[in-house]
Amino acid sequence: MDSKPNFGKFILYSYWRSSCSWRVRIVLNMKKIKYEQIHIHLLKEGGQQFTEEYTKLNPAQRVPLLVFEDLTTKKIHSIAESSAICEFLEETYPEETSLLSKDLVVRAKIRQIYNEIACNIQPIQNLCVLQVLEKDYKGDKTEWAHNWIKWGLEEVEQILVSSRGKFCVGDSVSFADVYLVPQLYNARRFKVDLSGFKNILEIEKNVSEIEEFKNAIPENQPDAEK
Repeated sequence: MDSKPNFGKFILYSYWRSSCSWRVRIVLNMKKIKYEQIHIHLLKEGGQQFTEEYTKLNPAQRVPLLVFEDLTTKKIHSIAESSAICEFLEETYPEETSLLSKDLVVRAKIRQIYNEIACNIQPIQNLCVLQVLEKDYKGDKTEWAHNWIKWGLEEVEQILVSSRGKFCVGDSVSFADVYLVPQLYNARRFKVDLSGFKNILEIEKNVSEIEEFKNAIPENQPDAEK
């Protein structure tokens, strides 16, 4: 960017167990960005994401949503979709722990892994998909999510054979790790046996030692439920 951005406080609309919100929390932490959370309970009273107030902010009726003010122009901005938010933060604050390599091939490999999760696994087991599957098609949402998550993680595991170091791509934390960790939480929720995923589990262990990742886990959020 030509000049340093002059943004006010960031407000993250999120839900404690949302894997997409979790990704953004990790990136905000890694970038040392202070932010306020406003909690949108996706299940309470039919889903707070469907309220008129929230729909005005985010017509897609999903979390996460990042809202902030440009202090120079006094304009309020909002960005939805976790990948758009994460890449915006990476490009706006490149001086703080870069999560994309400058090497174009390495950068593409990072994107391959996180898009495998963001495009091919997470959407198919997302809450709104499972609700429609169960309500309208009388399907078993646990079996459905289990199968798609297992299938996708098998692909990720094979990619990691040649890409990994301490983390998913070499020895630097990247978006690939940011996206992997929340997906493993969902895998366990839907009873996927992870014992055979050697590379994934070793990377998860290494990442779990990073304070910014610890602070982003669902159980450490103010709206976490027991």
